[in-house]
Amino acid sequence: MSSKAGRAGQFTKGDSRINRTNGPLTNEAKSWGANVKNALAKKMKPGEYADLLLKHARMGRPWAILEVGERLIGKEQQPLTGDFNHTLRFKFGTNGNGETNGN
Repeated sequence: MSSKAGRAGQFTKGDSRINRTNGPLTNEAKSWGANVKNALAKKMKPGEYADLLLKHARMGRPWAILEVGERLIGKEQQPLTGDFNHTLRFKFGTNGNGETNGN
């Protein structure tokens, strides 16, 4: 472990093991889905897509069968059900050291 790493693997400022490259998404990353759709649209005509989808559905592939069903019938609505008028209660007590945490 490097001298910058601190004790027992803890990180300290300037530690080379800290990965700072995964920050906010770039514009390219944000538009990735749209870029893929556009590229597919340029490479494959809708009829070719339908033929490929039907081929896999006839082979019994569950994902293709589901996709065909959703294209023909539409996606099934998933209604929200249940009682939404619940009261949340929190019980605060001691933290094991005899100290109270909260009210």
